[in-house]
Amino acid sequence: MNFDKTARALATLDLSTEHSQLAVIDQETADTEAAYDRGQAKAADLGRDLAHILDARRNGETEAAALRAGVDIAAIVKTPDTIRGGREALLAGLRTLNADLDRLGKDRQAVRDRVALKLAEAFNGALVELDKESRNLAARLAQIFADAEAIRAASSSMAAIRLSTALRDVVDEAAVSNLISRGKPWPASPELADLLTQHKDAVSLAAGALHLQHRTMRM
Repeated sequence: MNFDKTARALATLDLSTEHSQLAVIDQETADTEAAYDRGQAKAADLGRDLAHILDARRNGETEAAALRAGVDIAAIVKTPDTIRGGREALLAGLRTLNADLDRLGKDRQAVRDRVALKLAEAFNGALVELDKESRNLAARLAQIFADAEAIRAASSSMAAIRLSTALRDVVDEAAVSNLISRGKPWPASPELADLLTQHKDAVSLAAGALHLQHRTMRM
């Protein structure tokens, strides 16, 4: 099969817009991921600070240190509520960043879907030809199967039996896949049908001998 038309279609494919869009999306994604990582690290720090303050407040170490230094406790000591409020605000920001990452992922997929659509259009002509070729091949295989079946019926040839057996499932699947007409009878080729008609006496004798052989086997 000749793919020259497909080659020309692919050569004229313009993906400059999609490349630009992906570059912007990739940069925004990298920036957002970096911000998310920083936010997660800061949230972990606040969690540790809160645990430390709660522990220090139980034994009074923070307040004692402030009193020794003559520093106003209210000005230096962080309260658990303050840290919790900051951490909750930070977690809200992280949720927003995570939503942004989801959006960017969808935007990236949308661009890739457009590229896939353009590629599908470029390959459309080739697929039409491939479909036509596959139907011709399926019809040819169906004809070979019909001829093998006709020879098998006329002569009980083991070679014909093997060939028709090998092709039966292939032809059935081709019919199921609508590559050939379902339920359509496939008669023997006209040339083969003429030969069988011309030598019908031999065919009849072979059929009689086979019938006698089957009767002897049953006895």
